[in-house]
Amino acid sequence: MINAFKELIQEEVEKAVEKAKEEIRAQAQAEMEKAKEEIRAQAQAEMEKAREENRKQTIRSYFIEGGDDNAFIAKVMHTSLEYVQNVRNEMVNTPLQV
Repeated sequence: MINAFKELIQEEVEKAVEKAKEEIRAQAQAEMEKAKEEIRAQAQAEMEKAREENRKQTIRSYFIEGGDDNAFIAKVMHTSLEYVQNVRNEMVNTPLQV
């Protein structure tokens, strides 16, 4: 009888340990997925920021090279006339740094 009781307790302990392991695995997996998503989002934001700066720099280059047709630049850059004008205004309002 005592052996049967010990076996029953041992089975319950093993089940509890296995359940705890599964919960820990699931929590760790969820945390890893969250971390991966955060890294992915951060990388995407950084890439978008770099693309935006590249676009602005290209528009600035058109102006520096003597381009003055905002509509043409907007068409070539596949952007709005307002965006091009904003870049031009930034150039006018920002002193050159040497």
